[in-house]
Amino acid sequence: MQIDSSLQRLILEELKSANFGKIIDFNIDEDYERIKAHIHYLNEHGLLEANFQDTNSGPVFLGAKITAKGIDYLERDGGLTAVLGTITVRLHEDTIKELLLAQLEMAAVSSKDKSWIQEKLQSLSNESWKVIAQELVKKGIQNTPDIMNFLGNIIS
Repeated sequence: MQIDSSLQRLILEELKSANFGKIIDFNIDEDYERIKAHIHYLNEHGLLEANFQDTNSGPVFLGAKITAKGIDYLERDGGLTAVLGTITVRLHEDTIKELLLAQLEMAAVSSKDKSWIQEKLQSLSNESWKVIAQELVKKGIQNTPDIMNFLGNIIS
């Protein structure tokens, strides 16, 4: 089967317009068998719920309705799936401070310079720590020489 994303979108949009009702006949100018194949594919991905009945002459399509996942797929912003799937990472000021101070201890700088930096870090505001955290993430990503290998090693 040749995947046709525009046909998939048409099927989902028509189902969405039924307001979670079941549709048996689609008003799409396309080969019926091709529509059924795409409905089956979208069903397997959970974007719609389709009912087929097996018969001696093959499966018979009994209707379909869109799922919440299908509606979110149609939305430009990803709908609730995008909102609910967002991961929030919280790094508390103390955690960042501990990581920086540990790295500072290993740095090849004078004790005087280390003390000065430690003193400055202790006096920073929460807003300053937010800026530092953002800059550390940027620098970390920029200074990862082979980002693909780095990510591959972490993911695997």
